[in-house]
Amino acid sequence: MKLNICRLATVISVASIFLCGTSYGKETLVEDYFEPKHVMFMSTFGGSSHVNWVLSILNELSKRGHRITYVTREIQAKHAKQYPHFNTVILKGKETNMEGAFAQKHTAILDAAGTLLKSGYHDFKSDYTALRHMIKTENISAAVCGFATAPGCFEAARDSNIPYILTSSYAAFPDASAAYINNHVLTMENPTTYGLSFFKRFYDMFVIPVQAYLQMKPIGDWINERRREAGCNIRDLEYEPWTHKNNIKLVNSLFGIEAARPFGPLVERVGPIMQRQYDPLTPDLKEYLDNHSRILYIAFGQHAVASISDLQMIMTSVMENVERGVYDGFLWASRKSSETFPEEIKTSSGKIYRVKDMFEGKYSNLRFVSWAPQTAVLFHPSVNVFLTHGGAGSMYEALYAGKRLVVFPFYGDQFLNAQNVKATGLGDFLNPKLSQEEANDMVKRVGLDVDGSIQQNVKRYKALIQIHSRNGSIRGADIIEEVLFVNKDAYLPYRYPVSRQMSFIKARNLDLIAAALVLFMGIIYSFVLLVKSAFHLMLAYIWQKGAPIDPTKIKLKTI
Repeated sequence: MKLNICRLATVISVASIFLCGTSYGKETLVEDYFEPKHVMFMSTFGGSSHVNWVLSILNELSKRGHRITYVTREIQAKHAKQYPHFNTVILKGKETNMEGAFAQKHTAILDAAGTLLKSGYHDFKSDYTALRHMIKTENISAAVCGFATAPGCFEAARDSNIPYILTSSYAAFPDASAAYINNHVLTMENPTTYGLSFFKRFYDMFVIPVQAYLQMKPIGDWINERRREAGCNIRDLEYEPWTHKNNIKLVNSLFGIEAARPFGPLVERVGPIMQRQYDPLTPDLKEYLDNHSRILYIAFGQHAVASISDLQMIMTSVMENVERGVYDGFLWASRKSSETFPEEIKTSSGKIYRVKDMFEGKYSNLRFVSWAPQTAVLFHPSVNVFLTHGGAGSMYEALYAGKRLVVFPFYGDQFLNAQNVKATGLGDFLNPKLSQEEANDMVKRVGLDVDGSIQQNVKRYKALIQIHSRNGSIRGADIIEEVLFVNKDAYLPYRYPVSRQMSFIKARNLDLIAAALVLFMGIIYSFVLLVKSAFHLMLAYIWQKGAPIDPTKIKLKTI
């Protein structure tokens, strides 16, 4: 009887546990921080590589319920056509003359900064006034400002006491630098000091900053005059290293494309963010590519202006390798007419090609087009090499599609990208200073890739780009929401390095190092005294044994 009662109790207990376990479902975490905000993004020049990836982030914010306003000039408004739900505001005024600033130059931005900044800040007063009015009347919660491509944006946000976030395709910020990194926006030419001579490093570290200051001082004074006219606070200029030390920077890049180094807590790499939909090939282009198997695709972006000598070298190297069979043709996307190119190209075989005939389609394997759907072109299997200016967007598209690269840079971070392509074995750097024979051989080497090593490296980077491009927009939107909901008086002090609260000496443990050195020297000194005393005792012992030595007459030099 007792046994049956025990069994019954056990059954009831098990049943109770089972029923209790199945009568309650799992609870779900609920995010309840959200309320709709209004975010403004401004970029008035620079092209698609400065805009498209940011618009992708903002589209993610829009899906979450935030309102988006895109402020730009007429020339860049086209980038928002696929986002009709954005409020696009087109500022009146003069377009920034990027082509004029960088025409026929292969240089750091410093040499073109005067023309570029004076063009960009030409209408600062009206732009700044419009932005301040918009922030106030439209209840803007945060501004997203293209770094060095949005004059008036950070000033309007700062003076309105709202947070601002910087966006850049390259981490050209002091808190993303290191002693071995060259990344100042005005002077970056070599990505790192690796491989540089002592004298080049000395020149870059001490001479160039002085030159940059002297060259930029009158430009900065001119900009501040425009700011005073607008009633803007003239504290801090865009390109000064301390200006954005308290603000989040979103960078559409990743290690592998940039040199690896420690980043500060206010710099966030979210790249590469790429548009997931793209224009297909036109029937004409598809037919052309389908009829070839080794096409060299050539495009130099929206703002690069090549000189006749540049084009002579490039076209000669291309035609030499078409004749050799390395390529069976080229596709060149250029908005320029044949008048901006050399009249003819003569190869080492003595054959002469009239460039105007190429533009008119008189060669079946040499095709010029005013525009090409670049992503679709790069994904076509007949395209095996991309000759590019090295812009960030073009680099990502090519590597995503698994294409080898030849980079002919014109300005800014394009030089860094070109050198990185060479260093990582993704292709080569077509330096404008090369001889014609060297250029011919380089274009040939990348095209043939005899041992397949370049394509193997490209395959690895293809995976790198595709993996990191999956969730960049989501990550970028998360960071902007962090700024929107967590900022305190427009800033994020919890992200500031703790070293800011310490003295220079304590933050770098210099006091501990000094104490350790003093202790070490004390130990050394004590050891010397001990040896000296031992030596005296040894001499005294020998003297006591009858040796003819008087220790009091022996003098030891004290260290």
